This record gives sequence, C-alpha cells and structure tokens, in this order.
Amino acid sequence: KGLSGEWWNYRHTQHHAKPNVYLKDPDITIPFAFLLGKVIPAKWGKKHWGKLPYHHQHKYFFLTLPPLLLPIYFHVDVVNYLTRKANWQDTLWMLTFIYRWHYFFSPILGGFWGSFRLYMFVRFLESHWFTWATQISHIPMEIDLDKRRDWCAMQRILYN
Repeated sequence: KGLSGEWWNYRHTQHHAKPNVYLKDPDITIPFAFLLGKVIPAKWGKKHWGKLPYHHQHKYFFLTLPPLLLPIYFHVDVVNYLTRKANWQDTLWMLTFIYRWHYFFSPILGGFWGSFRLYMFVRFLESHWFTWATQISHIPMEIDLDKRRDWCAMQRILYN
C-alpha cells in the first residue's frame, strides 16, 4: 500500500525477535508520545523525561495515536529508514505506487490535492484498525527493558 517492503520486514523481524522489549520492539516504542507497561513510565517519571502528562495518556491515546500512526508516523519512519539504508530500489517502488495512485484518482477527484486527501483519508481509517489490532496484543503483557532472555524464553512468556 505504498510503503517499503524491506522496512516492514525489518520492523516485523524486530518485533518477533524481542517482543514487548522497550527500544527493541518497534510496536511499543514511540517515546515522547506514549509509554506502555509499568516499568518504563515509572522510570521516565522519576527522571522527569518527556514533556507530556503520561499519567493521562489513556485519555489522549485514541485522539492522537490512531489518526496519526499510518498517515504521518509510518511515512516519516519509512523515508528515514530508506534514506539511512540508501535503499533506492524500494524508494522507486514506493514512488511507482504514488504515481499510479495519483494517475488513477487525480482526474476523478479534481487534481493532485483531491487524490492526496483520499489517500490520507484511507490511511486515517486504516490506522484506527491497525493500532487496535497491534496494541491489543501488547498492552496486557509485560513490557519492560531488555532482560537478556533467550528467544525461547521470550516466546514462553509471550504465549503463557
């Protein structure tokens, strides 16, 4: 859907290598916006890191993360990843998707901005489902710093 396949595989592999480990699992690492688990928010609170009222994040979570995750955060993250890795082939594939999207929808929707609004609206709707589906499996489980557990032990904790 217009994002890099290599970027997605990288994130997915990171997630399954160290599930629910802060700064290792990209599904739970959105610092300065949301802190999940019991250990990480307490640590940040003690050290006075961040600027947001994390003790109220349950109130602003659904107003901010779902609408911004796919339309904004993922696009910025993909561009950052592809630039760091200098993966120009994946970048060209992404550009072909963008070109095809605008080629088909611009005439119907009155130009570039009409097709761009449709693209962002579709990503906005999809973002709510995606956020719910990914976070529902993370929030009830232990989220902590890396305790140097082997992969098998991590999977036993995850599925017990």
